[in-house]
Amino acid sequence: MDYQLKYHEYFGGAVLFTKEQVEATNGYSNGYWDWGMEDDDLFWRCHKEGLTNDSYLDVDFNGTKYLHFNGESSKATIPVGRENKLFNRSSHTISVLTRAFQLPQKNEVYLIGAKEKRFAEYPILRIPGYDYGISFNNSRALTMTYWNTFTEHNYMWLKRYDNQWSWITVVFDDVNKLSHFYLNGTEVDSKAGHGSRSPYHYKGRLRKYNVENIYLGYTPSESVDESVRYFKGDIARVLGWTRALSKDEVINLHDNIPQEDKFLDIDANSLAELQLHNVEIRKEDFKVPNSIIPHRVEGRMRCLPHKDEGIVNGVFQKGETTAKNERRYVLQMQQDKINYKEDGIKQVQYELVSEEKLTPWAKMLNIKL
Repeated sequence: MDYQLKYHEYFGGAVLFTKEQVEATNGYSNGYWDWGMEDDDLFWRCHKEGLTNDSYLDVDFNGTKYLHFNGESSKATIPVGRENKLFNRSSHTISVLTRAFQLPQKNEVYLIGAKEKRFAEYPILRIPGYDYGISFNNSRALTMTYWNTFTEHNYMWLKRYDNQWSWITVVFDDVNKLSHFYLNGTEVDSKAGHGSRSPYHYKGRLRKYNVENIYLGYTPSESVDESVRYFKGDIARVLGWTRALSKDEVINLHDNIPQEDKFLDIDANSLAELQLHNVEIRKEDFKVPNSIIPHRVEGRMRCLPHKDEGIVNGVFQKGETTAKNERRYVLQMQQDKINYKEDGIKQVQYELVSEEKLTPWAKMLNIKL
């Protein structure tokens, strides 16, 4: 993989466990066959056992009000003043504190082997026309889409689970023709497997819009019966500036909101500035989690020549069983529908054949299943 992570939570390579950690996680599942997802399953067991690097933004959102969108008919409209109608034609910043949910009754979660290769983009924030805005899609990613004056589509994304509060910030630097995509103050990094590359270079000028309204949870660009017209989830805050925020300003957004050139500051207490339709006002205590990642130490290893049974020329060699494995992992393991304490090494029936001492600290057990 060119010495890069395929995705942020990648758990392949060489993994070192203590005996106690193997017992706690119950080792590998016995429910995966051929190629793929067995290591993801083990990663999730580690997460359930508190063996991953879980961290949060350094702020507690206690008693926070937010807007809840039902995915069927909820929408909010933010009128934009005359002086800011062209805000997204040049350098600017948009930031949203949101929590998204999938809509499997409308579009199935996008997995390997899906018969319909269609990404469903649910609108969190939209400016209609050649739609500009932030979305959550059915491949479990938060995305940003925008256009230039050549009518070229630009797209940025980062992997994110549903039901997680996320602080998304997009910075446009029209001087250097760069867009930056941030999660919780950390810029997306394709080399670390977060998502698409950032900063991302775009051509020409940003497309001109005569913005009258910014829509939340809804896009008027889709027809009434279209499955991606509405967003299901929550929005606690929407912020905008008519300049490109610096990296330091984005890192510290949760602690210090810059006031210079700020033209948008919306939350559930700003109801006089919003036009709401079927939107609930809710309140709860929550934290904003960063991405779940394994403990990692950089290292090198020599890999013996072997036939690649994974992805060959961009295609899964074990497509049918890999698809089945992913459905098991995403739709069952991650949804707490599998009791991993009853599926793993403790359930394996085996007979000890021989024992071979390798070093004073290690030995090989040869067993027969």
